[in-house]
Amino acid sequence: MKTDTTKNLKDLIVAFISTPESDGSNIDLLLEKDAKEVIETFHHWMKMISRINSRILLRNLSLLDHNTAIFALVKPIKTQVGIICQSAKDQNLDLEKRIEYLTQQGAEFIFYLSYDQSKEEEFIEASKKENVLPINIHWLTSIVIENSKPFFAQLGETDAYEWTPYIQKKVNNLVSLQVNDELTKEQEEINHVLKNYKGDILTAESYLPTITLPMSTIIRFYTEKGYSDAEIKKVVSLREEEIKTWKSHINNYNRYHIIAIDSLKEYLMNPKYFDMELTIDEVMEQLSNLLAISRYSNYNLCLTEEVIELSYEIKHPTIILRTNFRKKSMPKIGSISNIIFSDGVISDKFENEFWDIYNAASEKNKEKSYILKYVSDLMQSTFEHEFSIT
Repeated sequence: MKTDTTKNLKDLIVAFISTPESDGSNIDLLLEKDAKEVIETFHHWMKMISRINSRILLRNLSLLDHNTAIFALVKPIKTQVGIICQSAKDQNLDLEKRIEYLTQQGAEFIFYLSYDQSKEEEFIEASKKENVLPINIHWLTSIVIENSKPFFAQLGETDAYEWTPYIQKKVNNLVSLQVNDELTKEQEEINHVLKNYKGDILTAESYLPTITLPMSTIIRFYTEKGYSDAEIKKVVSLREEEIKTWKSHINNYNRYHIIAIDSLKEYLMNPKYFDMELTIDEVMEQLSNLLAISRYSNYNLCLTEEVIELSYEIKHPTIILRTNFRKKSMPKIGSISNIIFSDGVISDKFENEFWDIYNAASEKNKEKSYILKYVSDLMQSTFEHEFSIT
């Protein structure tokens, strides 16, 4: 990085992580901790801060030894960042050599965490360097021991000098875990996210689009599981709402849908909804539904050779991590079914990965006619039954 860029980064980081300094009452607790634990706690604290401030994003920590570590900073400037930690026990630590070592490892910016009060002169000299941010014992205690919130978070949007309800709500609403506590509760939440969404939707899955699953299959599944007519009626109502929302959206915005080829082959060789096998008629209807949605000009299909470990759907800034419906059985009550994130930084990460996969796929694997014939041929070989794609 250039010197002016480094200085700007130093100013930005100070703005992001500045906290009220500790009054000194908890310093003894900090002195009890070794350097490795302080480094790990400091990095974890910064990751927590990134959850409430989309302008800062960092990657996992790599410990180089007991006193030094490195991690990748993605925002506000993409660079490698080092950490040096000096406790009162580390009297032989040579700060200049540590800085030189981290520089050789690719670090362009360095945090110097010092809770050795006898090293005041070194601390002052370090503060003069544009690429080093020293954090003294009072500031470090505030972060590592007292878990203080930075000034920007305390101010929030209410200009109140406190950890505001607004910020607390923002943290709490970042991740929503959907659990199977009721038959239809999770689908209602997903439908709520989809409804009235304005913008393109990106989906990556390891099976055929869930919207193609026949209504008859869903009804048969819940009937065989012993659900009441009223419960099944509710499921059907939610499914109809999902289809209506899908059609309304596709007429105005694009949908890009990536499907993993290997997982698709596995599904088509033994198509199931949870632990229930699909009949030939249901598979034929699913293919017919795939053909129907493919006729929408705004709907874009793509087959990829890459493995999709996690099925997800992006409606910026929201991401839904989806359940794989090819389970051995229906999820147990209380188990996590879907996870919804609502954060611009996380959404950007998923979008970047999505487009990397999409752009790497061959043009043939993006042609609807080829994909439909490919799926039809696989189904035909599995069921020894002719499937039409017209």
